[in-house]
Parts: sequence; structure tokens; C-alpha cells
Amino acid sequence: MKQLVRIFLSIMLLNTSVFAQDVLTGVVKDPQGNSLPGSIVLIKGTTTNTTTDTTGKFSIPSPKEL
Repeated sequence: MKQLVRIFLSIMLLNTSVFAQDVLTGVVKDPQGNSLPGSIVLIKGTTTNTTTDTTGKFSIPSPKEL
């Protein structure tokens, strides 16, 4: 039974690492250093995009090609 549990946990850990994605995070600011809420952030050459929150922060999944 313990071996079965170990095998199950190993498979679960392998699956999570295969499906794990890198996430790009940052803050969009203007030249004066003020945050820019509602800005659109996109990854060039893809259709992956997001908008910044009220403090200018964003997080966006990174494509595997980067």
C-alpha cells in the first residue's frame, strides 16, 4: 500500500511540473514613475494579453517559446 501511495504521489508531482507555466509579472509606469491602471499588456507575436490592475500591476502566462 505504501508503494502505491508513493507511485501515485510521484505521478502527481510529474504532472504538475509538466503543466507548470512561467508567469511574467510587472508594473506599467509612465516616464514620471506613475502607475498606469487599465493598460493593455501583450506578448509580441502572440494573442496573449492582459490588463493592469488599479496599481498598474499585471501577470501574464509566458508562452513556452520564450
